[in-house]
Amino acid sequence: MAPSFGDLGTFIPSVVRYGTRLRMALVWYVLSSMVVLQVMSLEEAILGLSVPPWLAFAVALVLVPVPAAVFAWMHTTMSDVDENASDFKVLAYAVGAFAVWVSGYFLVGWLTEGRHMHTMYTAVDDLVPYLPSTIFVYFTVYHAFAAPLLVQDDPDTARIVAMEAAAVMLTDFAIMMLYPVTMARPEPSGPPLSAWFMELLHGADPAHNCFPSSHCSAALFGFLAVLTARRHRLAWYMGFSALAISLSTMTTRQHYAADVLAGWGVALAIHGMFMYKYSSLREED
Repeated sequence: MAPSFGDLGTFIPSVVRYGTRLRMALVWYVLSSMVVLQVMSLEEAILGLSVPPWLAFAVALVLVPVPAAVFAWMHTTMSDVDENASDFKVLAYAVGAFAVWVSGYFLVGWLTEGRHMHTMYTAVDDLVPYLPSTIFVYFTVYHAFAAPLLVQDDPDTARIVAMEAAAVMLTDFAIMMLYPVTMARPEPSGPPLSAWFMELLHGADPAHNCFPSSHCSAALFGFLAVLTARRHRLAWYMGFSALAISLSTMTTRQHYAADVLAGWGVALAIHGMFMYKYSSLREED
């Protein structure tokens, strides 16, 4: 039997009121998966441990983060749960910002295909070793981008943070369109697992979306957003991760040093503009 309008009237609020639990579960999922990938990189680089790709996916995406998410869900007490839809608004803003990044990145790669390409090579790039095992750290940028969007408790603040994230990415894309830069990538090598993931990355990621590095912009944005939210313990971790991700873009031969600096510059400039605007609005109030 189809539910009546009366049934829906009680069902919808019962779903909405679990928004806080869902958001906290996603925060724990993202952060625990991020830690697993970082540990995986260290294990392969230092201990030489390597596992089949399917097991790496299972550990990084299911076996560790799912129990962590369940733990967060169970330990978010009902007193913490908001009765309105504010947490779902936070989730919607996070999804929107992420969609801008992913869709825009591949659209720019398609639009600049076949154009005259530049290089940002400097002597500094020769000083950076090729370390395929850092590919796992490279992938944590998606976690670093999502975490600061998900930890926002207030939907109005989440909207501003999501707008900042979108502005950072759109600025990166505009520069990529105006000055396309490419990089010659080495053939995937190293331990079997790293080589497999490097080959997967090369097949999906355009080699000419280099300048500025959206990876470095996203990583630094994540740190600045968490720091601004005064989540100091998480900010320490996000700051370390932003530095590690930025270094990994060079050690995996995805970016030049100049790309990294430009990516940081975009994130800092946009964050400064939003901080100024937000402070101005508060003064007006």
